Amino acid sequence: RASVNCNETDTVMVPAACLSSAACPYHVKIHLDANRQYLVNAACYPQDQIVNENWFILPPAMEYYYRKNHPGYRALPVWLPGARQSNEIQMVELIYPDDRLMVYLPKGNLGEKGIVILQAAHRRAGATLFWHLDELFLGSTKDIHQMAASPSPGNHKLLIVDELGNSSTRYFKVVE
Repeated sequence: RASVNCNETDTVMVPAACLSSAACPYHVKIHLDANRQYLVNAACYPQDQIVNENWFILPPAMEYYYRKNHPGYRALPVWLPGARQSNEIQMVELIYPDDRLMVYLPKGNLGEKGIVILQAAHRRAGATLFWHLDELFLGSTKDIHQMAASPSPGNHKLLIVDELGNSSTRYFKVVE
């Protein structure tokens, strides 16, 4: 179902069960500066100059795959430099592993410990992500957000944080 923020709608006949479906969560009203270049809010920009616009926003992981096949997809503008960001828009998301996933790491031909490739997506091109597994720093990535790890069997907490403090956390279990 279309939400009040969907720009293009159509009226069609649907089964009655469809009328109770949730409204579209992907069209969101955002606040831009007068030039429509930056995200802003009333705390950082004159309220009478804020331009409200409906925007198609996918979660970061969905956006990562969607924009590869949809060149017309408009990425969300960046925040006005110096502005205090809102936490309403998710900036970073782990793609793999899924939350509460059981990961099997097979041993190599010579019995060496297996690895898992962890993956994340960030809305902003050029963002740096800092990877932490069980509170230990694994490293950082820029542009291509993949990190190899060789966690021991058991439960683990994966945390990624960007340079602005946006974060995503997943819990997973490694089994032998």
